[in-house]
Amino acid sequence: MYDEKRELIASYRAMPETLAALCQDLGADAGPKPGQGNGWSVAEVVCHLLDAEQRTYERVIRIRNEEHPSLPLYPDDVYRNRVLDGALMAFSRLRREHARLLEELAPVVWSRTGVHEREGELSILDMTRHTVAHDTEHLAQIAREIRPTSR
Repeated sequence: MYDEKRELIASYRAMPETLAALCQDLGADAGPKPGQGNGWSVAEVVCHLLDAEQRTYERVIRIRNEEHPSLPLYPDDVYRNRVLDGALMAFSRLRREHARLLEELAPVVWSRTGVHEREGELSILDMTRHTVAHDTEHLAQIAREIRPTSR
């Protein structure tokens, strides 16, 4: 029988290792490339993931602690010229804390909700599912950036 919450938490725990493996030894190659256009560099994607993790972690805590809180929409930050290594370490540390928090939630808490400014009513389970999908989307984006396909 599937245990969705256990599997989601396992995905949360696997993400930092997968992200670090993709970014291993990139160095200066992780930064913006001249003439790159509107696409994000690897470093910018990792900084976006860190930003999203901070916001989601904060929202989970608010939903756990408050009755039906309002969850504001945050625009994407500007990620140019950020350092990859520091963002990777911060993401890994925060993701471990977030996974631990989710593990400690009572089953009934997973269904508690807040109201997101754009998305409407969201439960902790909804946000956790979204985060796993969001992770996958950006891991693929990084993989394409470091190993472009020939056309």
